[in-house]
Amino acid sequence: MFVYSSLFPYDLHPLVKTATTDLNFGGWISAYLISEAKWNALPADVQEIMTTLGEKYTRRNCELVMQDDAKDRDRLVQGGTKLLQLSAEEKAEFASKTADVAEKWAADLDKRGRAGSAVLKEYREALKAN
Repeated sequence: MFVYSSLFPYDLHPLVKTATTDLNFGGWISAYLISEAKWNALPADVQEIMTTLGEKYTRRNCELVMQDDAKDRDRLVQGGTKLLQLSAEEKAEFASKTADVAEKWAADLDKRGRAGSAVLKEYREALKAN
């Protein structure tokens, strides 16, 4: 499973004859990190600027990734790949068969002392808000 844009750098696109569209198989993540000690050592105004700019450029990066993904989907189709559009019933079946994947991921993190369930809840709330 690849996002459309991941096929081209690995030169896998010539091998793809069919692809699905309008399903969420996940994706990738990028993070900008700073240690808590370093963050706490920064002046409040610098923290505020970094937070504001971080939010701005994270959203912009997401927009660009979505644009690139759409362009690469179109490139696939132009190269002969057939896009499969699932029916409402097929999407519902997919959703029911994959419904527990996120919960299992969160539970595994919880068992390791990480905040998997809390992060999943926050993620889902953010999806609804955006």
